[in-house]
Amino acid sequence: MTEVLANVVPITRGAERLDFGRVKGAIIRAHLDWVRDHGSRGEIIALFEDIPDLLRYQISTLAPSAWYPFGTLIAVDHVIVDRAFDVSWRF
Repeated sequence: MTEVLANVVPITRGAERLDFGRVKGAIIRAHLDWVRDHGSRGEIIALFEDIPDLLRYQISTLAPSAWYPFGTLIAVDHVIVDRAFDVSWRF
């Protein structure tokens, strides 16, 4: 299943180029752990409900030592920023 999901291109914004690079699952997990460490239970549930289904499945099966598309990390970060911060700027 990891091979299939490795080809998924997550949500992008504007002129972002997310079709290159890879990151370890541990990095993605660390960003999700930050949310768990700093958010309330309700905020965490709301955040995970905002994550698109395919991306939610991908991050629910993360293997810390496996490689994932860089775009997966950025898609997760976009959801975190949109839910956690009131910002008027974009990446």
